[in-house]
Amino acid sequence: MLVRDYMTLHVHTVMPDDTISDALCLMRQKKIKHLPVVTTDRQVVGIISDRDIKEYIPSKGTSLDIYELNYILGRTTVDGIMKSPTLTAPPDMTVEEAAMIMHDRGYGCLPVVEDKKLVGIITDTDIFRVLIEITGVRS
Repeated sequence: MLVRDYMTLHVHTVMPDDTISDALCLMRQKKIKHLPVVTTDRQVVGIISDRDIKEYIPSKGTSLDIYELNYILGRTTVDGIMKSPTLTAPPDMTVEEAAMIMHDRGYGCLPVVEDKKLVGIITDTDIFRVLIEITGVRS
């Protein structure tokens, strides 16, 4: 079983100079937890997760009001909080190896890169789908 057979092909991405507000809006709209950060030629330069954004946002106990918070999120760019460098997977990696890396490192996904370009993403949800498929629990 190869990553290419189970990865998500349509990957939502952001660029390093996009704002955190834009990234958060995209995540909420598409109901996703991870966004690869790419250059104009689709090279992965980092990754941002909903967890990264939550860690960046001040706590509810802060003295900032909602307008100040929105201002900060609208002015701060993704490259300020993205994780970089990012571990990636080739399409011909086995799903088992990808799952082991994700588990051991506490990652929720791995961007899939071929010829230095983003071609997909394998997420924990994709790994669960593989598990359900191989066990035949739905049959």
